[in-house]
Amino acid sequence: AIIGEMAITLPESNNGLGGVLWFVVALVPLSIGSGLIRPLLNTLLTKAAGDASFGVVLGFSSAAVSAANAAAPIVMGLIFQQYGAGMPFLIGSGLMALLVVFALIFFRTVPAVQKAA
Repeated sequence: AIIGEMAITLPESNNGLGGVLWFVVALVPLSIGSGLIRPLLNTLLTKAAGDASFGVVLGFSSAAVSAANAAAPIVMGLIFQQYGAGMPFLIGSGLMALLVVFALIFFRTVPAVQKAA
């Protein structure tokens, strides 16, 4: 019943590739950034946690990423349907702004990571 009610406007076909060019331009840097940031974040998390909780930290990190990857398309898809195409982007921008403020307040200094001998 819900599937039949899902009407999403696609880019106009008379524009050809230009109709989805904005999507490709946004997706390429996003993919490259995600490919670079995940290994770096896991490295920082495990170095900060130490050897005793190495597996626990990686497990929670992977679980959080997987939960976000599963829930975000569903939630933002519903918001897209109810409030229009711009609302998921506004919500995402607002969440990012809140995270920047949170990081600036609570993580002003970065602890030094000790090098292995």
